Amino acid sequence: MSRTQAALSGDKATRANLMLAGYGVALIAAATLVVVGEPAGMWSAYGLACEALGVGCLVKAGWGPLSRAGAGPRRFSARAASSLRAAREAAPVATRVRTRASGLGSTQWRVICSEWTKFASLRSSRIGPAVATACVVGLAPMAAATAGAAPDGSGTAPLDPGVVLLVGIRLAPLAVGVLGVLVITAEYASGLIRSTLTVVPTRMPVLWAKLLVVVGVVAAIAVVCTPTAMLVGVAELRAQGWAVDPTDRELWTAGFQATLYMMLLGVIGLALGSLLRTTAAAISALVGIFFALPLLVQLLPQAGARWIGPYLPAEAGEAIWADPHGWHIGSRAAALIVSVAWAGALFAGASYRLLREDV
Repeated sequence: MSRTQAALSGDKATRANLMLAGYGVALIAAATLVVVGEPAGMWSAYGLACEALGVGCLVKAGWGPLSRAGAGPRRFSARAASSLRAAREAAPVATRVRTRASGLGSTQWRVICSEWTKFASLRSSRIGPAVATACVVGLAPMAAATAGAAPDGSGTAPLDPGVVLLVGIRLAPLAVGVLGVLVITAEYASGLIRSTLTVVPTRMPVLWAKLLVVVGVVAAIAVVCTPTAMLVGVAELRAQGWAVDPTDRELWTAGFQATLYMMLLGVIGLALGSLLRTTAAAISALVGIFFALPLLVQLLPQAGARWIGPYLPAEAGEAIWADPHGWHIGSRAAALIVSVAWAGALFAGASYRLLREDV
């Protein structure tokens, strides 16, 4: 018998069994109504006989399916035993596979570690901190030397020591800001950003990781070079006869505020790099914002320069750690808010472009 004929005969048997099962169900239903209607007497006996006949029809119709159903558990138990033996044999391998698989996947901590590794591999990771340290520490004794000697050896500092000794912070955009730019534009230049975003398709964890790396590195640079600059500068001032206390609270407050300003510079540099995606454009924008734009504002009438200049990133940032009294608001807290607003707005624009546009 061919395979087609066997399939046809099987279909006929299935239909016959279904008809017999339907007849059995109908017979049992009718007999049940008879028994319920006449619980005693001849009709009750007849109903019971019809129910027995219906059950027989069901058994006859379902004999093949029942036998196959009985064989199903046997086959299932045999397959389960075989699978159990295979699982016992492969248990060490499966354990190793699960152990390796449990270490896969991208988490925020792994992304941060990856970004730190990429940052450490950059040449700018060594040049940037060296330049920032040279600017901040190297200019402190020079600025102190320009103050001159005290007239009688017991004079007070000619200006706020934080303003005099931390003058090198004004050049921080050229070191710290550029460092933040290169953290991300180097990946766009090499094409590595495509691989990074393929591994982390949600994208924002990458930008957050870069932000943490930049802020951490800049904070470490500032914590090293700012106290060094102040101590060296104070030593030079005291050598010239100025009465400057190295433990002056105002001096170290200015150092802390300068650290905040440098961290914001790193964030602004990272945001410009992510927003513009090319090193040349981002560095040009950074230099224009912090050096060219204040000069252009000075060309405005005095009233315009007074009310526009303080809200520029360079002027607001300098007012954080330097003398804010020339500012029409005259508050370091307000200057910090303006600087944070600039950094937040640029970072928000960079996040929007990263999420909405292809690399």
